[in-house]
Formats: sequence, C-alpha cells, structure tokens
Amino acid sequence: MASNICRGLTTKYPEYEDIFADNLQQLHSELSALEEYGRTALEDLSCREIITFHDGFAYLAQTYDLTILDAIEEESGSEASAKDLIHMIEEVEPHHLPAIFTEKSGSVSAAGIISR
Repeated sequence: MASNICRGLTTKYPEYEDIFADNLQQLHSELSALEEYGRTALEDLSCREIITFHDGFAYLAQTYDLTILDAIEEESGSEASAKDLIHMIEEVEPHHLPAIFTEKSGSVSAAGIISR
C-alpha cells in the first residue's frame, strides 16, 4: 500500500520523488524491524490459539501463525451478552488459553468474567 501511495505522490509531485523514495525506504525498514520483533516475541508461545476482542486481528494471526478461535465483538457502549460469555468460556477452557488481552479503549468486564 505504501508503495502505491508513493507512486501516486511521485506522479502528482515529481519534484519530491527523492523525498518520497527515502520516506518509503524508511517505512519499509521500520515495518521490517517491527515484524521481526513480533516474530521473536511470539516464536516460543506455548499456546498459539487466541480469542480477540475485535475481528480485525486476522492479519496478525496469519503473519505470526496464530489461530483465532473466536472474537468478542462489543459495540461501543455495550458489552458481551451472557450467551456470548458462556460461548467464550467454552472455547477458553479446553484450549487452556493462558492470557486474556483487551483493547485499551474497550471494556475489561467480559475479560474479567472469562478469566474467572
């Protein structure tokens, strides 16, 4: 995507081609370092299954060979239903998931119930 944006900007503003190319190279370097950090941090996980609080983690799971068992989709201002929580607990228990992560802006109530 960044390469496509760089091409578009270079076409529109050819006088800044060198700046765009340098910025693109810098971005690629930073993204490569971030991906390597993720690989190193996650390579020795004893459990590769996860449950997320948003279904937007598919790319993360695919990149780092994780399996998303399920996603708790909470709308802004609402929390997971009792039925959803029971379903999540039934997913967590047989897989012995060792951790629950929540989003910074999300509710921790559902995670607390599931962890108990």
